Amino acid sequence: MNDTIIAAKAKEQHNNFLGKVFTHFSKPKARFVRETTYGIQASGDTKLSSIVRAIEDDVAPIQTEKRLSRNIEDETLGQEISNAILSEGARHVRKDTLILVDPTEIRKEYACKMEYVTRVRDASRSSKEGRDVIVNGYHGCIAAACTSWSRKTIPLVLKLWSSRASGFKGANDEVLKIINDIF
Repeated sequence: MNDTIIAAKAKEQHNNFLGKVFTHFSKPKARFVRETTYGIQASGDTKLSSIVRAIEDDVAPIQTEKRLSRNIEDETLGQEISNAILSEGARHVRKDTLILVDPTEIRKEYACKMEYVTRVRDASRSSKEGRDVIVNGYHGCIAAACTSWSRKTIPLVLKLWSSRASGFKGANDEVLKIINDIF
């Protein structure tokens, strides 16, 4: 099978999945989510210019970049995406489903000027080296559902935060918010 056929099938599967999860989104928001997630996967990069090149739109790249930039400024979009993923995952949760909540971190070792970047404990390196390894990054938490009748792990929530951000009350508060959202 050649690369073009594989890419077309992957894009179709991607669109089918997003069509199930983001059913209540407006057409522009759904298109934005579809194009950016595809662009990130196809390019392997999160830079806007790489995403635009991967999309291969019929419109001039500068116009596509402007449209994506406008959409990314929507402050409600992140919460809407989180709610859509959580509600899709909730359809698979039963009384005997295990909900796993795992505090984590995102390392940004060389980032000094990123917004609200803070110092975090690198758990994987700390356990290997037998000492605390502190790096730049963001705190986070992952919640997933594990069902006893299947080997599937269903994502529910992924949230990142910084202790430097305004309104930050503490890691426990953030984790409790995630648990309340799941309930």
